[in-house]
Amino acid sequence: MAAFTLSEMLDRTNTRANRDLDQAELYSLEALIDVAGIEAVLQGLSEICGLKAEHIAQAWQDTPLAKRWATLEGALGVASTKATGL
Repeated sequence: MAAFTLSEMLDRTNTRANRDLDQAELYSLEALIDVAGIEAVLQGLSEICGLKAEHIAQAWQDTPLAKRWATLEGALGVASTKATGL
């Protein structure tokens, strides 16, 4: 039996991550943006990505996947600062 990293297993099995949001989910996301603002939503997503990166690195020792989440954390953090005032 071959050994896989968590990221390899997710790439092979996680079809849910590759789907689009349905209409109800889009409405919920829009409502959250309307209430909190796009800057706060992007910052929140950035924080979640950072937490996921830490958890994956500590619990699974899957450095490639942790780095992918950390990269998203940074990109969303930059996007949140650019969204100031929207």
